[in-house]
Amino acid sequence: MTRRDVTYTSGGEEVAAWLYPGGSTCVVMAHGFSLTRHDGLSTYAEALNDAGATVLVFDHRYLGDSGGQPRQRVRVKQQAEDYRAAIAYARGLNGVEPDRIVLWGYSFSGGTSVNVAAGDQRIAGVILLCPF
Repeated sequence: MTRRDVTYTSGGEEVAAWLYPGGSTCVVMAHGFSLTRHDGLSTYAEALNDAGATVLVFDHRYLGDSGGQPRQRVRVKQQAEDYRAAIAYARGLNGVEPDRIVLWGYSFSGGTSVNVAAGDQRIAGVILLCPF
């Protein structure tokens, strides 16, 4: 497993992410509310990557290693935009099939990922853990 740091933009801010290259399916994952990718997401990402998926794990704007001021700001609409920006980034990755994007969400991001998936008919699936 080789993880690398990547960045892309959402709402004019730099979003920090980890990319685990793998297969043609890409799982896009983030914590919700105030947690970051450093709060236990690597274990899930590594398991999904070991199963053959490409995995993109990102910090929402204003949280973790991503940009934006003020810090620790949580806005549902902006977090949905961050998911859509992550999806667009994942769809542009070499080897990833654009219609094989799966969203992964825990707690607050579970609810956000469901709403984002409902608005994008190309999303292949959603994995939810204790969705809010």
